[in-house]
Amino acid sequence: MKLYTENFTIILNKHITNTVIDCFEYRVLSYLLMLSDDEGICFPSYSTIAAKIGIGETKVKNSIKHLTELGLIKKKKRMKDNGSASSNLYVVCEKTALQVAEKSDEVVSSTTTRVPDGLPGCSSQASGGVSDDRNKYSNNNIKYFNNNHLSSIEDLMEQAETYNLEGQTKKNFESTIEIMFSSKFISVCGENIPREIVRKRLKNISYEHIAYVDNNMPREIIGGKVETKVRNPVPYIVTALYNALRYTADEITAMEFGNIKPNSG
Repeated sequence: MKLYTENFTIILNKHITNTVIDCFEYRVLSYLLMLSDDEGICFPSYSTIAAKIGIGETKVKNSIKHLTELGLIKKKKRMKDNGSASSNLYVVCEKTALQVAEKSDEVVSSTTTRVPDGLPGCSSQASGGVSDDRNKYSNNNIKYFNNNHLSSIEDLMEQAETYNLEGQTKKNFESTIEIMFSSKFISVCGENIPREIVRKRLKNISYEHIAYVDNNMPREIIGGKVETKVRNPVPYIVTALYNALRYTADEITAMEFGNIKPNSG
């Protein structure tokens, strides 16, 4: 039996040969299948779907409307605690049995990385991040680790204002937040921190925490460009961000400008 190491999603043949749906609707359906949990549930926003599959939001909305009319998916509106609209909840009506395989909670171990000086709990040369050994996710051949929690992760991204970041920096921090939220545990300075504790700390996340960690990453000038010295930035950021989240946004801002020093405990 061939062992697949890449992510994939299984879709029923009848969807592939369904001439009632067009190519855009097929892509939207496939994406929802990829994200959905054991009960066929997922909740990506219109903008997320559009960005991930490369079509416009209007086309996404029209596709979802038609898929709902055909009975291939169900859509339910969701509201945030403050009363504002959140992303819709979708139920994929025909979920294949193979697609509900258990996701792996294990992620890859970092190499030795340097965390910002003074952050509690680690020496400045400390291994951190997550546990495995290839710096990427293992998923039992089914789907990404974050599919079951996409909406909550999106809320964290919004709270952390990662939309203010650009390029690889944005990708690194968003990957970090996904890892910290979804992994069974993260390894910080040799200690395995369970998911429940990590998620509790993530509730405090703000752009100030993101900026502090980013500003304290060691950098060097290469070919006239400023580049990070950290070879594997995501595991580094996992450790640094977890430690930074011990502090409030105001305390982090004060630390950044040298008004206070972090506690060692």
